[in-house]
Amino acid sequence: MIEIWSSWCGPCVKNLPEVRKLHERLKGDPSTRFVSIAEDRSPERLQALFARSPGSSFPVLVAGEGIEPQTLPTTVILDREGYVREIRLGLGPGWVEDTLNSAEAVKKRLPVRFLR
Repeated sequence: MIEIWSSWCGPCVKNLPEVRKLHERLKGDPSTRFVSIAEDRSPERLQALFARSPGSSFPVLVAGEGIEPQTLPTTVILDREGYVREIRLGLGPGWVEDTLNSAEAVKKRLPVRFLR
């Protein structure tokens, strides 16, 4: 699972506590990996953001060129083979539970190699 966000995106920053909750729920699941990608090109800006909101426990990668989603935040759920199986745009009430349910549903789908 990949969460794409930015420190300049108000809804993204507001959602960081929910991202932390999601990451905490997924940490005990050996079949799911979680990483976030920040659209910020400046690690210093991210460090400043997390210094203001301690307790961040999820991995954050800094996006390179070419990762430019149309909507932030964007959640991408991949299957075991690395195929994108679902893209969730934005956030809303129940985001953590809905995202967890989507991830569980992806685990139960047939691998892409069987769909050809």
